[in-house]
Amino acid sequence: MAFGVVILGTKVSSTDASVQSDEHPLSLIVDGKFTGNDYWSSYAGQDKYGEYQYVELNWSYNATITTSTIYWAVDGDSIQLPTDFYIMIWDGHEWQREELEFEGFDAANRSVTKQVFTANRLRIYMKSDKACGIKEVRLVGELDETCQMATLTDNNATQYYMGEPLTLSPTVTVDDGDLSQLIWNWTSEKEIVSTTDELTVTAPGVYTVTCQRPCGSIASLTYTIKDPNVTFTWPDYQSTLCYNYRYDYPEGVPAPTKMLPEDVGQVGVKTYGWWAFAWGKNRNAYVTDEAIDGLLKKMDEDFGYFRNTLGWLPDKRARRGYYSTIYLYGSGLYTDNADSLARGGWQGATWYKNESWPMIHLSYYPVACFDPDFTYCKYGDPQNGISLIGNVTDQVGQQNACVHEGIHAVFADLEGCKNAAWFQESGNTSMQADAELSKTPNAVPSSMGFLSGSNMIAPFQPIECYSGWLQDGSFGGPSAEGVNMFNSSGAQLCTWRNLLGGNQYGELFAHFLSVRFGDGALPWVWRYCKNRVLDGIADSIGGDETRRLIMEFRAKQATIEFGKWTAASRALLTSNWLINIKPEGNTAGGNWLKNVETWKATCYAKMSKCDEVDSAGWWKPEYRTTPGWSGSNIVPIHVSGNKGDLVKIHFKPLGQNMTCQLCFRTKRGRCYYSEPVVGEGDVMMILPDAPANKVLFAVVCNTDYIYTGEAQRKTHYDYRLQMLDNAYMPGNEQLKWFNYTSTITDNNFVAGINNELADQEQGTTFGLQAAQTKVRAGETLPLTFTGASTWQVQVRMFSANGGLVYAQSLLRDGGFSIPANTAPGLYVLQAVSGADKAAIKIVVE
Repeated sequence: MAFGVVILGTKVSSTDASVQSDEHPLSLIVDGKFTGNDYWSSYAGQDKYGEYQYVELNWSYNATITTSTIYWAVDGDSIQLPTDFYIMIWDGHEWQREELEFEGFDAANRSVTKQVFTANRLRIYMKSDKACGIKEVRLVGELDETCQMATLTDNNATQYYMGEPLTLSPTVTVDDGDLSQLIWNWTSEKEIVSTTDELTVTAPGVYTVTCQRPCGSIASLTYTIKDPNVTFTWPDYQSTLCYNYRYDYPEGVPAPTKMLPEDVGQVGVKTYGWWAFAWGKNRNAYVTDEAIDGLLKKMDEDFGYFRNTLGWLPDKRARRGYYSTIYLYGSGLYTDNADSLARGGWQGATWYKNESWPMIHLSYYPVACFDPDFTYCKYGDPQNGISLIGNVTDQVGQQNACVHEGIHAVFADLEGCKNAAWFQESGNTSMQADAELSKTPNAVPSSMGFLSGSNMIAPFQPIECYSGWLQDGSFGGPSAEGVNMFNSSGAQLCTWRNLLGGNQYGELFAHFLSVRFGDGALPWVWRYCKNRVLDGIADSIGGDETRRLIMEFRAKQATIEFGKWTAASRALLTSNWLINIKPEGNTAGGNWLKNVETWKATCYAKMSKCDEVDSAGWWKPEYRTTPGWSGSNIVPIHVSGNKGDLVKIHFKPLGQNMTCQLCFRTKRGRCYYSEPVVGEGDVMMILPDAPANKVLFAVVCNTDYIYTGEAQRKTHYDYRLQMLDNAYMPGNEQLKWFNYTSTITDNNFVAGINNELADQEQGTTFGLQAAQTKVRAGETLPLTFTGASTWQVQVRMFSANGGLVYAQSLLRDGGFSIPANTAPGLYVLQAVSGADKAAIKIVVE
């Protein structure tokens, strides 16, 4: 059914053309405007003069077109009326010329026909002696918007080509149940390779199938057939994510020359370079001139380095010609009512002429730490009204904290990260760390801020997460959503856990961006990620590449491949390994929840055998530490471990937008990665080298990059893994598999055979024998192997039509358990040992 006559150009689902340019965009031909001077141009260079070019219009359903009007453009002698043009429509398999008779060009350079035809895709081909132009393609008619689109699905859309032909066969469903007259097309590299509902492939590649209904709707599904012999490398991204403030300020920002003329009760000011320090009438005696001079010199040097070397903007005051300003907290300024012994430091702002002006509040203590002679003995006497005792041991930390607050002043009025409070902290700490490191050429850090331990030890937490894994099992949102709670007396409750509660200060993801894209990556985030970080990145590189970026970050977290930050990242795991993570209780209101189970900190997922039906070889993660949005699980897996072995597991996600990938390090530290698998499918790699301790990592990710609210904040993404070829069982999550140079023994994984027996069988052909070929359901069938090259042998039971029924790993010779619910019939037992396979047939009676 159609819904009346409409202007069909406003209903197109997409457009295309043989020539596209920013100066003459294709969108003009369907914008409803035909009286102006703007037009699409077929100009593709003078060498293309006289050749046919085309524009294409596509709809989601069949359009019945009753009037076709083309408004041609003429511009000088380069854009001319066509000497020939015609229309082609898509018949489901190929383009067919539609024989239409257009009236000649009228005074408005229009071509019109009222011949009726139907199409869901059409092209207008044209040529002239030079180039052609189109102002508007105005098509009038009816659109069958009641047409329902078919749905194509296949749980094995990602497969591996193993030298044997693969048959690709999607499942098609339609809500109205009418599957008649479907038109099928399979394409590879834009060429149609089949027009049936199935395709047999004999080579790796990307194959797209489309299914068109008679009413014109088209559904599509893409198959990716991969080659496990090809070592996966992370491709570059389409944007470099690099910014330097001189892109917008080519001449730089002139040095400030004056204070902002605001009155906050200051009675004294000292300046140095780009910075000023002001105080009120109650300046603490510990705030000496030496301390102020040291503070100003430090701030001027560090922020000069941020500007001139790392490409950061100065703060708002400096950009407007005023000194970046520090006010002495507790000194009697109008900005606070604290006394001179109050402590603290933070970024604040003053209000002047209807504008907010970021600045820094510092109490006496961090300022005094810049005086080399600062101790509490110097002024700690009644004559000065101060009674303090104790030594000062944290001068360096206090000095760096002053820089930290200065960075917040820089961030305060930048355009980026307005709803990413987590990155206000993470971006700050990583910026300081990168700056200090870059001052020493070829320096390799051995440590990172201790709160970065939360990022490394708990990869299941989302990337954009404030306060980490909360006590109720949910996660803090990007701007601390779900974190702040208060009791009936108004006292704040502690909703977080120790260490993980400081997740927002972790530097890991920011360092990853800097290693991946360069020093300009963090300034780029603050310049272009207006809302949050990941969705801002997606605006530049696209959603698919952002999902890949999440996968790459999580895979490299498993192998700990973070460039110059690799050793520091590994040290974070070592220092936090198996610590007790529990509610911290460090607020006035105490802990939010009682009896929260303690978690032994480990970066690896705890796995257990499934107890579900048909669970042969299947393992499940501990649910409480399954990934949140953009989070991951790292599952160590014991494998045969020989170079050239095919290792395969099956990944079954139970949540949306989940991926799985295998990776490992060798004893020498080289990293290898398999092709990532999106959604359910087999994950495999042919080992290009021997993995350290014969252990691979399966990295399971959720790749959602847009924060959508409370439901997402509370969601965990569950999954199942099945051990297949040369994959035996998950490793102990409490062992330090990241120490790839060490020899690690997992007592939960018993080899079950000594090396002497393996030596005796060297050179013997791998074989499988059964004690009998007939067996009953529920019985155990004794099996014997010869020439096995691995300690464990996996045996899989297939039905006569090739479906996997059951899988079991045996410690060489042993009993194979026939499932009790096995139907009578013929079955095949296939044994796998390294690259070797053997099979026998059995009958279940």
